[in-house]
Amino acid sequence: MLVLSRSYPNNITELLGLWVQGLVQQSAQFCEVKVISPVPYCPPLPRISENYSRFRRVARRRWDDGVEVLHPRFLVGPGYSTHSIEWLLYDAAIRRSVASIRRDFPFELVHAHFTYPDGVVAARLGRRYGVPVVITEQNPWRPWMDLYPSVRRRAISAARQSSAQIAISRAVRESIESYAGHLPQLTVIPDGVDGSVFRLPEGGADRSREQILFVGAIRPVKGVDVLLQAVRVLASRGRNVTWC
Repeated sequence: MLVLSRSYPNNITELLGLWVQGLVQQSAQFCEVKVISPVPYCPPLPRISENYSRFRRVARRRWDDGVEVLHPRFLVGPGYSTHSIEWLLYDAAIRRSVASIRRDFPFELVHAHFTYPDGVVAARLGRRYGVPVVITEQNPWRPWMDLYPSVRRRAISAARQSSAQIAISRAVRESIESYAGHLPQLTVIPDGVDGSVFRLPEGGADRSREQILFVGAIRPVKGVDVLLQAVRVLASRGRNVTWC
């Protein structure tokens, strides 16, 4: 199986895509797996922020507990400036790596995480090599798909071409269906939890109705700004609310 995912841990961003890594490690118990996880190309120019220039230090090839992981570079512009053609840049960046892998590793399945751009590129690989494609969608498609018509068209096409489209929740499935219509291959499989790491305390724990916990990357799509506004509203109404 060949896995495509921009979200995968590397030697610089060690927590990126841990959920994908966990699934890969579990899959490696039953089949051979290789991972291609492209990272942004950062030109060696002065006055580039550390947040961006750190991608230069990502190892191009490494072994992750027996699984080979490749990190080819692909060109992306600032913000969403190249978002509509990101699939094309992604495909160009990994083409040579995929061809090299294919010579000694005749993968029989491509599994992509996120429909765009990973799933779109996976669908092209599926057609190119005559193998089935599975796409796991981690994000709801609303509202951002409304902003990018060309992205939406390609995502819908990739979802329809896939042998299986996996949504991690009912809400994600409904958001996909709101654009793509009924997809017989679309199913819900929630992200798994490692019970050896995450355990509830003995006897459970009392819930605090005055405390809100947010866990996740702080990005616009996560709605942390909405959460903060909600906390302010609750506080203005006399609720003794804390958040962390």
